[in-house]
Amino acid sequence: EPRATDVSLHALRNTEDQAALSLQQILREGKAIIDGGATSSVASVEAMEQIMRLNQDQDQSRDIAVERTERPHFRFGNNGRTQCLSTAKVPVPLGNALGEMRVHVHEIEGQPVLMSVAALRALGAVIDFEKDEAIFRNVDASVVVPLERAPSGHQLFPLTKDILSVGTPRFSPFSSLHESCKE
Repeated sequence: EPRATDVSLHALRNTEDQAALSLQQILREGKAIIDGGATSSVASVEAMEQIMRLNQDQDQSRDIAVERTERPHFRFGNNGRTQCLSTAKVPVPLGNALGEMRVHVHEIEGQPVLMSVAALRALGAVIDFEKDEAIFRNVDASVVVPLERAPSGHQLFPLTKDILSVGTPRFSPFSSLHESCKE
């Protein structure tokens, strides 16, 4: 007969396995985890290679430029410190244009892209965490975009598909949270 601690360990391993599967799926689909706590966008070599494959599969000639001399150090949540291998300039389809996201590339396996607060600021992102929706003011302030939520609870941003293509037009463009506040 299993003891309570055995059941707890099994449930914990199951949860860890599900989280690892979720990360693998995010990586496989070429999506970034929106991470407002990350100061810089980072990703594994594996994630960058998958984004290149997905772009090729879609017949998109979106080359990822790699700067091998830009190799910052990062401290991750587990207190580990690593030096990145390079910095990639990842082309991102946004409406009728192609944006670019700077991503520091490391060699920790199985890690999808973490989209930083700097990348979100560059997009002019305003995110509704309750409804999983966003407006990217610096791209198109008149479109509300649904954000996919991973089983882990993280919101996702596609890097190989145009996120605006699934958006809903607003009656008027969004300018700020204070646009109709009393002064």
